[in-house]
Amino acid sequence: MCSSDLHGFVYEPITGRRRYVSSGKMNEIVNYRIQASAAGLVNLALMRIRAELDKLAEEDLARGVGYVAKGPASGLPEGESRVFVAGDIGPGLINQMHDALYFEIREDLADRVAEIVTREMSCTHPAYPGVVFPAEAHVAAREQQNDGSWSHSTMLAA
Repeated sequence: MCSSDLHGFVYEPITGRRRYVSSGKMNEIVNYRIQASAAGLVNLALMRIRAELDKLAEEDLARGVGYVAKGPASGLPEGESRVFVAGDIGPGLINQMHDALYFEIREDLADRVAEIVTREMSCTHPAYPGVVFPAEAHVAAREQQNDGSWSHSTMLAA
């Protein structure tokens, strides 16, 4: 007998969400708990990451030093540059697909942000004792296209 037989809903232990289902839909009953738990863990990690990125931007602003990306070493055409003002760490999170997060971050902060994302996405939760959910952020430069449609930035994916 599953919880939906007794209550008419399936409970997700990370955030406490419920999904009302009929007892005949066993696939939905089993899948919901797994998928919703994963979504809950990612959402909690995103809140922690946002708080850490806000701290990083405040530190950068306090230093009062901007960042200038110049030329081919930064993925820009020869002679071109892009200026970031102090406190501007880049657009931040630009896409989330299931448990994959994609960030655009200033190049000089990429390694620090990768450490933050790896730390906050790698987690445990009391609802799943003894289970560690590992994650690793990867840094890749995104270069400007020939038509100029992308400016240089650094992508992080976890």
